[in-house]
Amino acid sequence: PDAALLAAWRGYQQAHRDYDAACARLPGGGTETDTAPLRRRIDAYQAKVERLPARSVAGVAVKLRLLFAQQLMTIDAHQAAIHDAPMTPELAAEMDADDEILWALIHDVERMTTSKEASI
Repeated sequence: PDAALLAAWRGYQQAHRDYDAACARLPGGGTETDTAPLRRRIDAYQAKVERLPARSVAGVAVKLRLLFAQQLMTIDAHQAAIHDAPMTPELAAEMDADDEILWALIHDVERMTTSKEASI
């Protein structure tokens, strides 16, 4: 039921990977002009993820991950939420109780997705 939302999420993740790769390749990380097309692509996918309704547990997990990244607005939070990187000690130290609840909820919802898939 969330095919479009999950496809938008994968596009969002890939757009971020492409942006990171371009910044690493360009001298000094590139200019605003260099990265503008990539940022527009990221913004377009983000708008889709935000706009499309979640109709499954997997869709809810995607929306929670985006919320976490947007709420904390740090590189470590972004890497953990968007790219499923491990939680860094710095990120753990900066999270408040609400952030910790949200992060735990993301993993609870993802476990529900995994257990539901296993039972099908």
